Amino acid sequence: PVIQEAARRSLAPSTTLRNLLSWLQGVPSDERPPVYLMTYFNLFLSIGLDQFVTLAQRAGGIRGAVIPDLSFEDAGYVRRIFHAGGMSLIPFVAPTTSDGRMKRIVARSEDFIYLVSLLGTTGKELSETGTVSRLVSRIRLLTDSPVCVGFGIQSPDVASKVLGVADGVIVGSRLVREETDPDRWQSLLAAFCDVARSVPSFSTAGV
Repeated sequence: PVIQEAARRSLAPSTTLRNLLSWLQGVPSDERPPVYLMTYFNLFLSIGLDQFVTLAQRAGGIRGAVIPDLSFEDAGYVRRIFHAGGMSLIPFVAPTTSDGRMKRIVARSEDFIYLVSLLGTTGKELSETGTVSRLVSRIRLLTDSPVCVGFGIQSPDVASKVLGVADGVIVGSRLVREETDPDRWQSLLAAFCDVARSVPSFSTAGV
C-alpha cells in the first residue's frame, strides 16, 4: 500500500522516467551522490533500453539500476546493454535463494548486492539481524562485493544494527511514508544519514 500510494502521487503530475532523467540532467553533478534508479521493468521498456542508456548518460552520475521484477535468469540482455553504457544492473539475493542460485547471482555482481532481509511486502520492520548476518556470511564466502540490505529498514536504530553486519542499507518505504510531511521527511533522512556516516567504511551515499 505504501509504494502503491507513492506511485499514485507520482503519476498525478505525469511523472515519467524520461522527465526524471531530464530533471537529473539539470542538477550539478558535484551536488548529488551516485544515483541508482529503482523502478519496474516496464518503465525501461516504455522508452526502450538503448534510449534509456542514452538519456542516462546525458543526465550523468547514474551508476546503475535496481529492477525488482526482472529475474536474474531474464536479465542477461539488459545487463549487456547497461554495461555498454557504463552502468550496472544490481542483483538480488533473498532468504529463499539456494546456494547454487546464489553462486550464479553473485558471480555477476558488480557495484553491490541487494540483500532482501525478509519475506513479504515492503513496509514491514526487521525485528532481528540474525538471519541477515547469516545471509551476509553466505554471500561473503562467494564474493567481495559489498552487501546492502533492503526491506525492513524502518528506523535509524534498525539501520544501525544492520550496518553492524552488512556494508550498507537501502531505505525505501519508510521515507516514502513520510514524504507528505516535508519537515518530518527531512528530519528522518538526516537521522538515517547520520547513521550511515557513523560507519568507519562510509565514503559516499547513493540515491
